[in-house]
Amino acid sequence: MNLRASDQGGWARRRLPIGALLGGVLCTALVAGGLAFARVQVTGYQQRLDLIDQQLSRPLNLLDQAQATYRQSQATFSAATASAAAGQQNASTQQTAAGMQEALSQAEQANRLWAEFKANPVRFPGEQAARSATDSAIAATKVTGERLGVAALSPTADPAAVAQLEKAQRDASDGLFDTFEHLQSDFYKPTLTAAIVSLRNQAGSSAGTALTAMLVVILAGLTLTLFGSWKALRVQRSSSAARAVQDQAAAENALDAKLQHALDMTDTEDHVYRVIERALTEPGPEPSVDFLLAVSSVAPFEHALSPTRDPAQRCPVSSPNECPVTRHGQSLVFDDSGALDACPFLVDRESVPAAAVCTPVSVAGRTTGVLHQAYLGTGSVPAHRVRQLEIVARKAGERLGMLRAFERSETEAQTDPLTGLLNRRSLEAAVDQLQRQNVHYTVAYADLDHFKVLNDTHGHEAGDRALRLFCTVLRTNVRPEDIVARYGGEEFVVVLPRCRPDDAVPVLERVQGALADTLRADAAPPFTVSIGVASDHLGGTFEEILFVADGCLLHAKDQGRNRIVVAGQADVVDQGPVRPTGTVSD
Repeated sequence: MNLRASDQGGWARRRLPIGALLGGVLCTALVAGGLAFARVQVTGYQQRLDLIDQQLSRPLNLLDQAQATYRQSQATFSAATASAAAGQQNASTQQTAAGMQEALSQAEQANRLWAEFKANPVRFPGEQAARSATDSAIAATKVTGERLGVAALSPTADPAAVAQLEKAQRDASDGLFDTFEHLQSDFYKPTLTAAIVSLRNQAGSSAGTALTAMLVVILAGLTLTLFGSWKALRVQRSSSAARAVQDQAAAENALDAKLQHALDMTDTEDHVYRVIERALTEPGPEPSVDFLLAVSSVAPFEHALSPTRDPAQRCPVSSPNECPVTRHGQSLVFDDSGALDACPFLVDRESVPAAAVCTPVSVAGRTTGVLHQAYLGTGSVPAHRVRQLEIVARKAGERLGMLRAFERSETEAQTDPLTGLLNRRSLEAAVDQLQRQNVHYTVAYADLDHFKVLNDTHGHEAGDRALRLFCTVLRTNVRPEDIVARYGGEEFVVVLPRCRPDDAVPVLERVQGALADTLRADAAPPFTVSIGVASDHLGGTFEEILFVADGCLLHAKDQGRNRIVVAGQADVVDQGPVRPTGTVSD
């Protein structure tokens, strides 16, 4: 059986003093030495039995835990996507996204368990192939899960396509669990049982034959002592390097865990950038890192982190399409800017020789960023630094993708998709906030005149254009703090905080005039707007005030349209400053 280097070093350190002791005993009394050797031999069998049990049981337990955690992640993810599929009309997108975030966290935990298992050496013929198959199955499950997550969160996703992605996800998950079963059943479980039984039998037989084979044991013990001492010395020479590798792996695992915890507390992209900057400067006095990020593969790069101390360390590449790292999708190390295969952007930057490492950053499945670190002078870039950059790049890309997905979901939930205005639910929430702050307001209820006739005459595309045009005119001619929403169909509501009806009327007249001017300038099908106005000074809830404004709107329609009627005042306050030529007749 192959043992890890650290365990070999510990074994050698234990056996070396025992070998020296046996040599002394053999020099004084062969019989006493033989008995001592027999006792040590039996103890050695038990130690090896415990070591085998530890070396095989621990990876097997890690496999069991990783498989169970993957199953839990897949169940959580399936529940989230099923909720999204069944709740296209009334389910909360935030709840679906939260479920997917929980599934992602569970998958990350399973990935860490799997990575911890892979840190154990390959012990059996065919085990490496089984491990590679499991890696491929994990990657396939992640890819199908990401595609299904994006489709499930999209309000315009094709149900057939979502169903096909769900089947692909189930197939990928089944394949992953089959690879785990293969590793457990074909390698570790039978080997563990056979090894324990074999060594126990050997330990039992050794105790019975130790006395009769005392002289043989003494001679063999002396030989083994000399050989063990020589072997221990060799192992001790390599143990320092093995411990250094283990320490580096522990440091990388600690960075991964701390970075994940820090990023979990971020809620904006700026907060993510600050965490990345701290993570990249925490290990020690390394050269500054340049983080270039674009919104798409054709968009220009922006420098997301603070300016580096030395301008020579900033990468001049302008977009992901031009960057060799984002095109290759993997880290590239350049030990000498003067080498034939050096990055062209590193060669052209400075006359001073330099080395650099660049790591791609993938956001939502697209490689649109790169972490770039340049070292003045030539030489090998530290391997541990490359791994640190890869950890930071992976975690940053995952968090940025999640934040952007949340932002898109919240925007879609709060706005009208055609006009970009607030929807009814968002309007009611904004007014509720005004009421909690005791801010008085005026409500304007607007309706496009003869909109159905415009739709029937010029088509629905012209109707949609009319809605967007009126939306633009409305937002342009009210204050930034005014609340503008599409209330339904061709109906719009404007809430003007800290504004009396007498002050709101000129604003609404300006809207009518701007609409007429815009229609003439665009040569668009003409239409007008009627508006009813009510104030919260009338008392009652927002729904009641809106009902009063709606009544005023109907009165404006009855009076000939293209009018503003204010509750509690004259029937018709204003006909609008300008009536466009050729309006649709009543």
